[in-house]
Amino acid sequence: MIKENVKLQSGKSNNSRITVVSNSCIIIGACIILSALIYMIVNLDKADSIVTMWMVFMITGISLSFLGGFMGLFFKKYEKIFY
Repeated sequence: MIKENVKLQSGKSNNSRITVVSNSCIIIGACIILSALIYMIVNLDKADSIVTMWMVFMITGISLSFLGGFMGLFFKKYEKIFY
């Protein structure tokens, strides 16, 4: 049974919630990447000692950004099937 314009109890559809979560992941990932880059530029004199910590933050930021992008793309692609 196909339901059109499914509304949740709060009145928001699943599409708007997925969009908010997707955009939040992208923004948080971009903020992590930007802050890691700024931290590396400020502490450039001791870059050798902080590279391992810096790489963890860069990988986390990039992963969050890709996760948010793919989440938005896949939900928009498959929402016609589910709803």
